[in-house]
Amino acid sequence: MQLIRDNPGKQLLQSSVVTIGNFDGLHLGHQALIERCRSLANNTQPLAMVTFEPLPGAWFKPEAAPTRLMSVRQKLEFLGDAGMDLVWIMRFNQALASMDAEQFVRSVLVDVLDANMVVVGKDFRFGRARQGSTDLLNQAGEEHGFTVNTVDAVKVDGQRASSSGIRECLAAGDLLMASRCRDGELLMQGGISLG
Repeated sequence: MQLIRDNPGKQLLQSSVVTIGNFDGLHLGHQALIERCRSLANNTQPLAMVTFEPLPGAWFKPEAAPTRLMSVRQKLEFLGDAGMDLVWIMRFNQALASMDAEQFVRSVLVDVLDANMVVVGKDFRFGRARQGSTDLLNQAGEEHGFTVNTVDAVKVDGQRASSSGIRECLAAGDLLMASRCRDGELLMQGGISLG
């Protein structure tokens, strides 16, 4: 797995399948995104992930930074095992926070990763002030030649698997539910659903 920390200023992949997000904790929702990428790539296209350090929430409000669910090292080990070909950990700073959605698409998805497909959650937002949406991403895809594939939320016993939800479970002492949202122990038992 190739790890990129700063903008390489050149194209690194050709016709890649890309997913974007914080990926804090790599819970079942994140795992569903990765699995969709693998399915779409079908072992014929490179898999890439764009993620951020520090986490945007920690950068915007350092005094109220969310508790990390996983270290960067743990995240990278998981992603290597999951078959990602490239992980780009973008430095979240003022320049990135100020980048508009269209510029992000051009400079990241098009110029560096040559995205053929982009996989995101249905509620995905990006760019300055979270101005970018899946609708904008679809429009950009039409212009730049990539398709957008959205993944429904993963639910465990009716509760959406999310980093914030796992933090709430941990704060409430519900370690079992936190573990189920993170590890998917019930995946084979039918307690987990998409939608």
